[in-house]
Amino acid sequence: MIHYLKKIRDEIVDFFRSVKLFFSGASLKSRGYIKHLFRTLPRSKPIKVWCFYPDPYRKGLVATGIAGVGALTVIAIILLIIAIITFVVLLAAGVIYVFGAALALAVAAGGGWVGEKINSDNGGVVGGIGGLLVGGTMAGSVFSFGSNVWASGLAFAENLNLFFVVTNFIGQTWLLILGVVVAPAIAVFTIALLTLTAIFLLRGVEKGILLAYGIRNPCPECSQNTEPAIYYCNNCSQRHPLPLIPSQYGVFSHQCAHCDEKMPTMLLQGRNKTLPHKCRHCETDLFQKEAGTDKHVAFVGGQKTGKTCLMVQLTKYLLDHGATIPEEGQQKEFLRLQQLMERGETPPKTNPVNIYRAFQLMLKNGRFPYHLHFYDLAGEKFEDAKDAAAHRFFTTLDSVVFLLDPYGIPEFCQSNSIPLGLEYKSYDPLELVRNLSQVLERYNEKAKVKKINFNLVLVKMDTGYFSHESALAFNQDLIRTQLKAFISEALGQAALIHHIEQHFGKVNYHIVSALGRIPAATVASPFVPQNLENVFGKVFDEIKVRFSSR
Repeated sequence: MIHYLKKIRDEIVDFFRSVKLFFSGASLKSRGYIKHLFRTLPRSKPIKVWCFYPDPYRKGLVATGIAGVGALTVIAIILLIIAIITFVVLLAAGVIYVFGAALALAVAAGGGWVGEKINSDNGGVVGGIGGLLVGGTMAGSVFSFGSNVWASGLAFAENLNLFFVVTNFIGQTWLLILGVVVAPAIAVFTIALLTLTAIFLLRGVEKGILLAYGIRNPCPECSQNTEPAIYYCNNCSQRHPLPLIPSQYGVFSHQCAHCDEKMPTMLLQGRNKTLPHKCRHCETDLFQKEAGTDKHVAFVGGQKTGKTCLMVQLTKYLLDHGATIPEEGQQKEFLRLQQLMERGETPPKTNPVNIYRAFQLMLKNGRFPYHLHFYDLAGEKFEDAKDAAAHRFFTTLDSVVFLLDPYGIPEFCQSNSIPLGLEYKSYDPLELVRNLSQVLERYNEKAKVKKINFNLVLVKMDTGYFSHESALAFNQDLIRTQLKAFISEALGQAALIHHIEQHFGKVNYHIVSALGRIPAATVASPFVPQNLENVFGKVFDEIKVRFSSR
């Protein structure tokens, strides 16, 4: 008997050892597989935002699966405990029943053996019957004990009530359990969705602000919109290979593909102020500047009307009132022209390679500065303009300053004396304006042309052809009437006025002197403009450019 019990014990020990080895191996394999599922794949540069890689979604789904398996495992363990308790009770009761039956048989056999010893003839049968009766009585007690064990085991299991506790708990909290199970996947997908929403929202908000403030960021060379420009890292000076905007590569910043330096993605963060960049169309180097409201003003006139002189004097006035010239090359060119005029010399005739390249100024104004773009246009240059640069230029104009030189009109020269030393050249202002309006209407709807402010400016007022001292004291309506009458009658340009007022919705009349006197080789004093502040104060007011120091 002891031998059999030892053998049973050894079998049980071997069974549990095998189970332990099995689960140890399975655990190692499971951990290895889980590590494989949670691995992070190598990422090439430029680095994307984490939610644009497959790894987080795989990890989220794996975590959800593990949570689900864990929940099912807990339930299975509880049910297994219930089954083990039931099995142990059943086994104990069964062992007791077997023991009772064996006891009855053993007593019956013992009774038969004793009876046979007493009476060899019939004593064995009688003894066996007697032993069976005694054994049956004893077995009954054992069976009764086994029944009590079974009943007690069932009562214990019923009092423990694990099955009903589990099913009731699951029934009441299944939503919470489900939420815990799927929480990893939900978290990953929710954050990814919020990231995508933030990307498109930031793009939309910035675009709306740029439109509201008229921020167009044109290239000074080709006049096309430069954004998103070609940006370069401040740290390693390498070109960023992607559009620097909120995207899958970063919401508020991108990492440099070469040195991991962070680069801001929005104009509102000062992207174009802090990073070197080039035009994405012609790759012209662009100066680093703040985003601002763009205003485009074209200075139009025939030769010898003084466009360059007027632009230099206007630039000097704006610099005195807080403006800056952001481009170094244009700073040097302005200083050269300014020094000439301070010595009483006039600038030479300008003949730029690209007449649509703007002279740029930046004027502070609250949150966004003004970016003022001045264009020096000669009529003979744009009258046949048909190229792409012309198209982009003529679709962005806010204001035209048309310079009218009375001495360039032959009829006026015939009836008036010409001051000594005055430089002038005859031209037809009506033809010039017609060419201008035709080009504008070629590239714009008529309604848009009507919105362009047209300023007809009489120049060289210092020669005395117009009694400006009294006229400038008048109110605006009287000034307008006086100047219109002079242009129409004294200059014989009624057709010019008619054409301008037919094609442009906002027409203003001004008079100015860029130099304040006739240039003379014997006079080296600086030129002092006349009525400049008054004229361009109104020009800028019309296009909503205001600065408090004016």
